[in-house]
Amino acid sequence: MLAYMSMLNLLSDWTCYSVAPIALLTIDAFGEVDPESLVTVFLGANAVASAMEPAILGRLGLRRTVVFGAALLMIGSIIKSADDEDNVDITWRLYLGFFLVGLSQPLYQCTPALLSASWFPENERTMATGVALNSNQLGIGCAFVFGTMLVATKEDILPYFGLLSVISTIAFVGAALQFDDAPPTPPSDTARVIKGDLEIKIPNISFIVQQFKACFARKGFAHCVVAFTTSGIIVNTLSTFMDYLVTLNGAGREYVGIVGGTFQLFIMFASLVFGGWTDHSRKYYFVILAMLILGAFALAVCNTDLDSDAGGALRWHLLVVAVLAGPLQPISTELGVEVVYPLSENTVLVIQQLFSNLLSAAFIPVFKALKDVGTVQTPEKEMFEVPQFTFSFYMLIIIHACSTMYFATFNGKYLRYEDEEKKKAKKEAKKQKLIAEMQRNGGYGAVDEGMNGMN
Repeated sequence: MLAYMSMLNLLSDWTCYSVAPIALLTIDAFGEVDPESLVTVFLGANAVASAMEPAILGRLGLRRTVVFGAALLMIGSIIKSADDEDNVDITWRLYLGFFLVGLSQPLYQCTPALLSASWFPENERTMATGVALNSNQLGIGCAFVFGTMLVATKEDILPYFGLLSVISTIAFVGAALQFDDAPPTPPSDTARVIKGDLEIKIPNISFIVQQFKACFARKGFAHCVVAFTTSGIIVNTLSTFMDYLVTLNGAGREYVGIVGGTFQLFIMFASLVFGGWTDHSRKYYFVILAMLILGAFALAVCNTDLDSDAGGALRWHLLVVAVLAGPLQPISTELGVEVVYPLSENTVLVIQQLFSNLLSAAFIPVFKALKDVGTVQTPEKEMFEVPQFTFSFYMLIIIHACSTMYFATFNGKYLRYEDEEKKKAKKEAKKQKLIAEMQRNGGYGAVDEGMNGMN
């Protein structure tokens, strides 16, 4: 189940950023299509669907929601890859295709925490959530690697999109045949399953608003949303403009694929490493705060490397940002689930994805608008000329620093962990009581028989 959900997340973000490493070729091939606008449309549709996802999940259940998302992904991929010799309808098909894939993503991107809760024990959930969430980063990495490998000219773009539609169709068929809500036996006492009631009716908006309010009423939840959103803004923005950033010093397109792909791989591996350690240590606050602090410094270093003479250093420091920003999302998700327990894990991720994608869609145009600020040299300000994207990074650093200071005031409680410990203590007390009774009644032989019966 985790493999299917990870594959769908991979394909959706592969589609979203499929134009990022070939931005210049896309403009050349479809003059009216702005690559950054395609990403913005995708993220905007994602935000809309994120708000609708709780109602859809409540009606359809986990399995049907994921399969429905896979179907939208397949349809969107097919629409944008259809060949049109005259390119008459290609513009609206591209935007519609990206819009449909964006709508599909929350249906499987917002459910990894629920999948982890229903399929995995508590000491593996952060890692499972991290695998599914960071498959998005692996998908973006595929966009950079395969985009630069398979697209050499503008004529290669539509066949490349066709490849994505074929893979999306295979993923849909597999999910429709094999994806399930939960295993036959619950993996832990806190496992939960959502099967849906299949009632067709208008979603209760007031109920959804109440869920959102209930989450934000818990101490520390807003801090988790801020940390998650900060990571999303950084990753989405840098991934969108990777083509421009990597080639600032005149580097070839092959560097875009190498750096872009490595950037996403570093995010995924760092999330698995730090997520696995956090699963066992439960030091969510310490890990998130440390990464936020170090991430702000890493972005500042990237800003100093924007000069064309330091292009090589910029590429290395972008990878450092990946290691520090990537793990924030799965760890912030699990911390959010901890502080709002026993409220739904799905609602937590819906809220985080909603804010992350909505604010990313709003910030990407701002980042681009600030790109050339201060780059025009005038006789009056000859000494104040700055490289491209300098003020764009200033804004990114300010957002990151403000988020870090806010998260430092975190005051939430690990409610799920406390509940798990209480249940374990009760089980242990019951076990010890049973052992004591058996010892009084029949000695150690009876104890062994009783323990075998318990097993």
